[in-house]
Amino acid sequence: MSRLEAGQVMGPVRNQALFFCGFHVAKENPEFQVTTMHYCGMRGEGDYEMHQCLLYDSVGAGAKLLGVEYIVSDKAFRSLPDDEKKYWHPHTYEVLGGGLVAPVMSDQAEIDFMTYLLTTWGKSWHTWPDPTTDVPLGEPRLMWSLTGDGQADMELVGERDQLFGVSTEKTQAERAEAIGYKVPQVPQPRSVGTIGRQWTASGEDKPTPLQQARLPGHGAQGAPGHSSGASGPVGGLGPLSRSSSASRCSDITLSTFVSFGVHAGVAVTGGCRCAVGAAAALELSDLGSELWQLAGSPPALGEPVAVAATPGNL
Repeated sequence: MSRLEAGQVMGPVRNQALFFCGFHVAKENPEFQVTTMHYCGMRGEGDYEMHQCLLYDSVGAGAKLLGVEYIVSDKAFRSLPDDEKKYWHPHTYEVLGGGLVAPVMSDQAEIDFMTYLLTTWGKSWHTWPDPTTDVPLGEPRLMWSLTGDGQADMELVGERDQLFGVSTEKTQAERAEAIGYKVPQVPQPRSVGTIGRQWTASGEDKPTPLQQARLPGHGAQGAPGHSSGASGPVGGLGPLSRSSSASRCSDITLSTFVSFGVHAGVAVTGGCRCAVGAAAALELSDLGSELWQLAGSPPALGEPVAVAATPGNL
């Protein structure tokens, strides 16, 4: 029998390098909450529609494997039947409320990463339902997300903030300003069968912008905070940073953007636009239809859109 090299069989877990921390809530009992470490990666190379995460209760060598989470785009979630949607929790409040943090990323990389996560949905099952037990006991538990202020176990929040040297309260204020939306306030679901909502408790489920900013040269109202990129030459990576100079571009870790379908070339955020190179063919990730008002309608994930990056359209 021939022996295989380790590299030949490690493909499924080799890309679980995206790390962030958040709080999971039992859907049937929101008072049961667990600080959850996420180690995530794409299902396959270039598959930006789905990421898969291994979940642990700590970052130590003896961490307990709590379960798994699947993350899909809003577009993929909307295509699911209602009987399936009840299993998927929103990430909008987790991002804007400061519950999700990525402490190993730079400040700008974290903002861009969280901007991607903003409209995604997660399906999480904890096969170790109660991490205080020595071994996993009982049935797997469907987990949910925090969806509004006042829901979090503040003892867990304090412990997490101390562990990573962050402030959830400060992060919430900074995220809302950077991404440009008011923090959603949605109550926890009334039953396990309730389908999640991203932005509002009732009525039309849409975000409330902190401010409306015009995209220069287009006369359209942009949605602050979303960023996108191009799959053209990756020689100059230039997503926008939020700074006193609205047209300033800054570099960001390429692996963060490639992993989550946001490449190089053109970025739109905070109501302004920045491009790198003379022209680019955009492979747009599904970051929300509001961003694409300048194009008339949101493109499908991966749909190529030609954009000439000249001074006249920046």
